Amino acid sequence: LTSTVEGDETPVVVHHEKGQESQTTIALKPGLSTQVSEQMVKPGAPLTDEIKVWDTADTKFTITAKLYGLADPGENRQCSTLTNAVWERMIAEGTAKVLGEETIVVDKGDGTYTTKGITLPADATGCATWWEQADFEGSESSTIITEYGIVEETATVLNPVVTTVAHHEYDYAGSLFTDTI
Repeated sequence: LTSTVEGDETPVVVHHEKGQESQTTIALKPGLSTQVSEQMVKPGAPLTDEIKVWDTADTKFTITAKLYGLADPGENRQCSTLTNAVWERMIAEGTAKVLGEETIVVDKGDGTYTTKGITLPADATGCATWWEQADFEGSESSTIITEYGIVEETATVLNPVVTTVAHHEYDYAGSLFTDTI
């Protein structure tokens, strides 16, 4: 380490031991993972997202969480087949919309944070997925954005319907009458 004193052009060599706390920086890369409250949910129910963050170096940060939906799961009725690219296209086309948005301000610290929850429409069916963005104060390079459609943050909204078909419209008293469900 070489140092100069202001006003003096003569360099001064300073010796110190390596790894002193005052001269050591730990580079952390913050991480984020999420888990939707229910993988299968009924229409009209609230849906929350649990967000875990780590390696934040106790900095202040803001999490923006948006719930998108409702997307048609297709013939196979599996929301897991809707990839990030498919969700991006549906959002751009307007077939998947923001169902709700929440902001969580964290003063400091790693930990687990849960959204307050967004109530799904009473007539909802299809796929809903959470998307998050975490912005860390003081650093443009410390923004984490999740992809759309990650299985752990996607729920299937089902409204089961039972229909029946009578085998005969009319029948005689005492005959066997059946119904198919």
